[in-house]
Amino acid sequence: MNHWTKNHFLIYLYIILAEADFNISKAEMKKIEIKMKKRISNENEFHKIFDEAFDLFESQNDAAVADFILHQASRLCGSKAEIDSIINDLNEIAFADANESNEETLSLLNIKKILYSVC
Repeated sequence: MNHWTKNHFLIYLYIILAEADFNISKAEMKKIEIKMKKRISNENEFHKIFDEAFDLFESQNDAAVADFILHQASRLCGSKAEIDSIINDLNEIAFADANESNEETLSLLNIKKILYSVC
């Protein structure tokens, strides 16, 4: 996955959070699309990247997800301000359906821990 861009990584993180309760709601998907439209103007490109990220996520167990986040974060993360911005986006996705589940809370905490340890 060394060909992955920051857009791949962001979508992957958004998927982890949205899928934490085993269901990406329409509101969560819409929020992901809105977040990524700032970065990817081509809708086909967005869906291609989303599908690649989703397929990878679906093929991994929890340990593999954590390892992948750690590896990609060390490759792609920038400043603390950038990480803060990603965390804010993740919070918005968690609340997109007006309900942050316990699973989403735990996923967000795990992602934050990994990102702040690397970046």
